[in-house]
Amino acid sequence: MKKWLLKAIVQKGISFLPGKHQINYLFQRFVTRGVQLSPAYLEDKLVHFQKHAGFFRKYRGELSGRSVLELGTGWYPVIPLCL
Repeated sequence: MKKWLLKAIVQKGISFLPGKHQINYLFQRFVTRGVQLSPAYLEDKLVHFQKHAGFFRKYRGELSGRSVLELGTGWYPVIPLCL
């Protein structure tokens, strides 16, 4: 079973429980470790942005003055904030 599917099933089950928000927070904090923004994650996203920006400049020119639509930014929209 795919990891995202298992997580979705567990979170759907949690949604029926009393105190679902607190339980989901604990699940994310201690099981999936998805609540805290770690320095390593931030650094990885900044490197990812540098690659995006480099490709954009190579094929389309400078980023300044451009409008950008970022889909699926996730919990921490690091790349859109860099734009």
